[in-house]
Amino acid sequence: MQPDPAEPQPPPPDPRSPGRRAFLVGAGAAVVVGAGAGVASGFAWHKPEPAPPPPVPADLVAAIAAEAVLLAAIDAITEPGDATLLAAVRADHVAHEAALRALVPEGSAPYEVPKPAPAATSRHELVARERSASTQAARRAAAASGTLAVLLASIAACEAGHVELLS
Repeated sequence: MQPDPAEPQPPPPDPRSPGRRAFLVGAGAAVVVGAGAGVASGFAWHKPEPAPPPPVPADLVAAIAAEAVLLAAIDAITEPGDATLLAAVRADHVAHEAALRALVPEGSAPYEVPKPAPAATSRHELVARERSASTQAARRAAAASGTLAVLLASIAACEAGHVELLS
């Protein structure tokens, strides 16, 4: 069958223009690339929340608090006695507290050590507190590991020595 010359014929395709299939493939590729860029930009803007800082180990905070209690007890001694011995014992506790605070991991969560209320203390009461602190430090050392265990054991021994010196 021959085309009717009276019927208008579509113009022949222009060899310089892309075909329909090439146009659809190009448009589909543009959509995929655009969607990928949108997803990628979403990842670029999303920054994960930083992890919360790790807490300070409870045994470490308790040991720091125990040293603060002993320092307050020494400062509250009301009876006359050997000031040189008390100053040396106090210096030991200041060193213990500093060594314990040095073990607090950098970047850890803030912690609070309650400040003991100053109360008049006798030398006999200080000996009892030193004895109790030595026992507690030894228990903490047995439960701890690594550097903290070694330090707590050393503190327990030092406080046991204070008991003997002050008795």
